[in-house]
Amino acid sequence: LFGIFIFIIFLQLGFQGVVYAYVLSSCASVIIFAPRMLKLFIREAREQEFGEWRPFFDAVWVRGKWASATDGINAAIGALWPWVVGYFLSIELVGIIRVTLLILGQIAAFVPINYVLRSLLPRTADSPERMRDWLFRAMKISFWGHIISGLSAFCVCSILFPLFFPEYVPSLILLAALL
Repeated sequence: LFGIFIFIIFLQLGFQGVVYAYVLSSCASVIIFAPRMLKLFIREAREQEFGEWRPFFDAVWVRGKWASATDGINAAIGALWPWVVGYFLSIELVGIIRVTLLILGQIAAFVPINYVLRSLLPRTADSPERMRDWLFRAMKISFWGHIISGLSAFCVCSILFPLFFPEYVPSLILLAALL
């Protein structure tokens, strides 16, 4: 809100002000919390022996560099794709694609089988037969759950979109194709 006030209302930059406000909002948490986190990290580092930090540094070096790189790339792609689609196609198409992806995300979140598997599969790691059994059960439940929730969401959206959101009716065609 501070960025919108400064860049749009006070400086009257228009659309460019929206871009600056968005960038400012993305960087604000880092700017605000970085000094506090740095002090906390330095204090913890002084209180610990180096040998106790060894597993942390090993984890950061081995897994952390790849996780940081993929998170950074995914964040950049996620922030960049609306601008690319808007530049090459149209802003209206960005809205249609975003609504379609939002509905698909809600359908996927409606059947949260991955959270169940995340806690269940490590318990079955000692028995390959049990793990295979649970994976087949999860695939079966996930398949039918996603089909039912996807068709239900499509039917509900087919009724509601023409009534309340007629500008997003073209997203139903994309939703049907992706389902």
